[in-house]
Amino acid sequence: MYRMLIVEDSQEEADRLAAHLKRYASEHDEEFEIDRLVSAHSLVARSHQADLVFLDIDLPGEKNGMEAAADLRRYDTVTPLVFVTNLAQFAVRGYSVNAIDFLVKPVRYYDLAMCMDRALLVVRHRGGNAISIPTHDGMHVTAIRDIIYVEVTGHYLDYHLVGKNEPLRVRGSLEDVARSLAGTSFVRVAKSHLANMSHIKDVQGDEVRMDSGDTLYFTRTKKREALATIAAFLGGST
Repeated sequence: MYRMLIVEDSQEEADRLAAHLKRYASEHDEEFEIDRLVSAHSLVARSHQADLVFLDIDLPGEKNGMEAAADLRRYDTVTPLVFVTNLAQFAVRGYSVNAIDFLVKPVRYYDLAMCMDRALLVVRHRGGNAISIPTHDGMHVTAIRDIIYVEVTGHYLDYHLVGKNEPLRVRGSLEDVARSLAGTSFVRVAKSHLANMSHIKDVQGDEVRMDSGDTLYFTRTKKREALATIAAFLGGST
């Protein structure tokens, strides 16, 4: 099942889009859960997760859809966006927030179907390539490739992310994170550290040097298995 989120203040336009999505799901043997929000504020409240967002550009209130998308990208870099607009020329700006497509109102089923054919390819590719991190101020969605390493201190986890000066701190267990990232590019190098092998620059002795400039250290009980995992990963990626 895929979760579709429509952000649209017009009941008529929201109902039209939802009907098209239900028709597409029926004709393509898919199952969609469809939810609706009516304002940009509701979207950036961070309480709604979705596999695909249909976002009206001309939303009422202090923020329009384009501004809401920019806010969304501050904590969710991966959820696909489709802009819905009255004026097609405005949709070009959507590329600045990595929108994958746009639809012109009133949305026709043919246009929606063509859009969904492309969008579902993105959604399926994203599956397993991103994780949701629950924080005190909402859900952060990030691509696995953008996590450099995760460390635990007491009952708190620090996610060190590409392009971020400060780690994202949440309460949690490193064992739970390790289970959720099993089968990905992460390796346990110590009791307190999970490293993304895609970001390992080199290994010297007990040191694991990350491309962020940080250095992690093997613990004795983890080193042998971790070294074998890293060697297999790096050997397979050259």
